[in-house]
Parts: sequence; C-alpha cells; structure tokens
Amino acid sequence: MFLTKLDYKLGTPWIKWLILGFLGLCITIIRLPTFWEFLWYGDENIYLAVAHGLSNGQYLYQNVWDNKPPLLYLIYWLSYQISGVNVWGFRLINLGFSLLALVSFWHLVFNLGRDLFRVRLVNLGTVISTVFFGMLLGFGWEMTQLNAENVYMPLIILGLYFWSRTLREVSPVSANRDWFNYLAVGICFSLACFTKIHAVVEIGVLLYLMLWQSWESQGLKLGAFVRYQLPRVGLVIGLITLPYLGLIVWYLSRGLGSILYYSLLGFGSDYVARNSPLVFGLPIFGYPTSLITNLQFRFLLLVGLLVGLSFARFKKLISYQYMFIALWVGACFFGAMISERNYPHYLIQVFGAVSVLIFGLLDYLWALRDLLISKVQSVIVIALLLNMGTMIFGSGQMIPIYQTNTWNKFSRVLTGSMSLEDYQRSNNSGAWDRAKILLPIINQYTVLGDKIYLVANASELYPLSNRVSGHRQITDFQYDTSIDEVYHELVSNKTKLIIVDNNSPVKKQFDKLLGQDYILVPVAGLGERYGTWILR
Repeated sequence: MFLTKLDYKLGTPWIKWLILGFLGLCITIIRLPTFWEFLWYGDENIYLAVAHGLSNGQYLYQNVWDNKPPLLYLIYWLSYQISGVNVWGFRLINLGFSLLALVSFWHLVFNLGRDLFRVRLVNLGTVISTVFFGMLLGFGWEMTQLNAENVYMPLIILGLYFWSRTLREVSPVSANRDWFNYLAVGICFSLACFTKIHAVVEIGVLLYLMLWQSWESQGLKLGAFVRYQLPRVGLVIGLITLPYLGLIVWYLSRGLGSILYYSLLGFGSDYVARNSPLVFGLPIFGYPTSLITNLQFRFLLLVGLLVGLSFARFKKLISYQYMFIALWVGACFFGAMISERNYPHYLIQVFGAVSVLIFGLLDYLWALRDLLISKVQSVIVIALLLNMGTMIFGSGQMIPIYQTNTWNKFSRVLTGSMSLEDYQRSNNSGAWDRAKILLPIINQYTVLGDKIYLVANASELYPLSNRVSGHRQITDFQYDTSIDEVYHELVSNKTKLIIVDNNSPVKKQFDKLLGQDYILVPVAGLGERYGTWILR
C-alpha cells in the first residue's frame, strides 16, 4: 500500500532532520523582520523595563514588578545583558524556544503515537502533525513575541516528551532506568510553573495522568505502584515546588516577608480575579443571580471532566488513551480561558492533543481495513490527517496576511527602496507619532533610573513603554487596585514623572491626589492631550 511504503521511508532519521531543519529555517526567515521592529510588543517592553531594574540592584515585586512569576523576568534580564536596550536579545531567545518546541513536538507525537496509541502510520502522522505545528509557530498570532506562553508551552511539550520515553517498557526492573526521564520532566515542569501561574493547572492534570498510567502499568497493584512509580512522580512534584521554596528562603533572609505572596505567585491572581461573575439568573429562594465566577465555573467543569473520565476508565468504559486526550485538551482550554484574554497561541498545546487524537482515529480505521477497499481507506486516512489543521485554518491563525505584508515592506528595506525608519513607522503610525510626543518629555524631566507612570489606556502605554524600556522604570501599570493604592505605590517608589491622559476616566481622581506630592508642569506642544506631573 502506498501509505505504508511512504510511512516506512519517512521513518529514516535523515529525512526527519531534513524536515525539521527546513521547518526551522522557514520559521527563522518568517521572523526576521521582527528583529528590526519599532513598535515592540507592549508586554515585551514592560518585561525589559523590569529587567533593567533588576540589573541595577532593584528587588522584583518590591521596586519593579509585573503580574507573573520570576522566570520570565530573569530571561529578559539575560536578554538585557546580551543586547541591552534592543529587541535582538529576547527575539533570539524566543526563536530558540520555538525551535525547541518544534523538535520536542516531533518526538513527543512520535512516541505517543508509537507507544501509547500504537498506530501503524506513526511516521506519516508525525510528519503531517509537525508541519502544521511548524506553520502555527511561524504564522500564529503573538508567536513572534517573547511572552510567558512562548516559554512555558515548549517546556511542557519537552517535559511530556521525556515522560513519553518511559512508555516503552513498564516492568518494575526497567522502571529503575527511568529516573533520568522523570528528573527531566520535573525540571521542565518546574520551569514552566515558574514562568506563569496558568501552567500549574495543566501540569497538575498531566501529573494525574502520569500517576494513572503508572498505576495501570503495574497491573493496578497498589504495592508495586507505591514502590516503583510514586517516588518518580513525587520527584517531579518536588522539583516543581523547589524554586518557590528557594524564593521563600531568599525573601525571608532579606527581611522581605511582606512581599512574599507576590514572589510566590507574581500578580497571577490579578488575571484570575478579573474573571467576571457568571450570572445564572436564579433570583428564587433568596439566592443572588451571580452565584459563582466564570473562573470557578470553568474549574468545576474541569474537575467534573476529570472525575467523570476517571470513573469511566476505572469501569473500563473508555481507554486510557482517550482519557489522556480528553483531560489534556480540557486542561489546555482551561488554561486559555483563565487568562485575561483567550490567546490563540494556546492552540500550541491543544494541537498536540488533537494530533494524537487523530492517531487514535487512524488506528481505529486501520482495524477495519479488511472491510474497506484500499483506495477508499487511503482517502479517508489522508482526510483525517489533513483535518488536524482545520481548527487553526478555521480560526484564521494560519492565514499569513500580517507576515506577507511585513515581508513585502521589509524586502523594500533590503533593496534600498524604503528607509528603515519608514518601515518602522509604517507598522503603526499612531504609536510612532505618540512616541514622538512623549519621548521629549521623558528625556527632559527624567534621567536613567527614574520611574515613570502613565495614566492612560493600554494603547497609550505601549508606545511609551516602547521608548522607555531599559532606560527608565515604569511602575504598577494597569492593575485592578484602587486609585489611592496606586498613588500610594507611586509615592513610596518615588516615581519621578507621571503623565496623565486628559481623556482618562480617572483623571480627576488622580489630579486631586497628585497635587499633594507632585507639581503640574506645562509642556509646550502637548496641547490638551496630556498633563505632566513632576515629583516635588
């Protein structure tokens, strides 16, 4: 059969690395223009501003902070050491994580297809899955920016790959050789949780699935499970908690116990707390119409899914493979939905689960091969494989309009028909113009190390952070705290310059408070758009 022969040829090692090399080269080429962007992504600038503070001896969560655990800021600190106030460092690190995700994804899907789903066309399915995955890395929205998702998702995929290496042999004797794999799983999952708090739920579900698989691999014998497998999963859990224990010791040893909560969770609870209430519309029996939040409801759904599938598997109503898939997908979507917005690049995680789910369907079709005409079967198999990309294409994430337009303009820079400044301005002329207004004020009233705060909406914050990152400090950007609390933080941190957008809905509240410790300085050229306040 043609597909069988093709699958055999695709199993050749040099073909695997040829395909991975080609996909990696394509991803690199697609991202090249981003190394010369003017409008850096707003979050990247915030992280780089924090990194600058760390480089100057300031404490994370006390002097400089944002809303995530520490690892992401340490990565930006490394970028700052490499390239200073430049996108090159963190864009290069981001590319490295993407290539790591690509290679890890290939090997993960292959191992799951071979050892968990035991499919026949494992090489063909792996190639097609990885090609679609590589296209997502190249064309997916926000994949070019080094945000937390682009760090912890590849780490989860890499950790799952090391776990998949333990699936080949399940005897107690061979389990003694799995310590390295579980050590690697623990390191990857630990770093992922130390990057963004959202990873904890997904990793918790994956650890549960690992425990269940280990239990089944021991023939459901509790004694063997406790003796041989539980210590290995315990090692993973221990490694996950280790960085946080280190933070506790570090902050307490410096008398900073008051900010320990933020050192443990970052401001992750900010995103969680902002979930709107879920309105059931039940005014009867004295119950309020808003019983629980969306977050709580989603968590209950995930717990219900976990309990229901576990019971079904215990009763042998479903296979472990489909329990694995359903819970992984559920955890991925839960992680996406508890964020401040549903990031499309969470498809990275879901796509891995979808790929191995397709493997399961392929195996089912193959079992019916005696009932199918070979040509009809081939058509069905190919259709199922191609269906893996439906979700991505349907969501518009694989339509490379932005990349095409960007490369069209960037090619004109390479040929000399467009200046680099014109290219940078063309990406967002509004941000460019606002930066031209704000930057002279910043340079006039602040020096290196001064803190700056902008009372405005996010679209105004981004161009400011674009010009400030690594030069000045921005404090307390946009959290859901009271105006009095924000002002207290600004004063206690000796924020030098505060620029107030006169269109801001909190302008009047801020102006009343600012008069206590700040002086309003008229600045020529600002018109009626901004008010400039300098610390007395």
